[in-house]
Amino acid sequence: MTLFDNEKRDKQRKIDETMDLVRSRFGMDKVVRGSLYGENINIGKKFKAKLDREAKEKND
Repeated sequence: MTLFDNEKRDKQRKIDETMDLVRSRFGMDKVVRGSLYGENINIGKKFKAKLDREAKEKND
């Protein structure tokens, strides 16, 4: 593992965190990675599952 690998991973983590914030505020379909643009897939399935799990825990 090199310094550049760590920088790339940190940059990707920051992008993912920002996308999660936008999705939680404006909706799951408001931010899409360019590589997925135009694809007919469910975007942010992991994040949505996380939100659903947190809401369930809050209600229990």
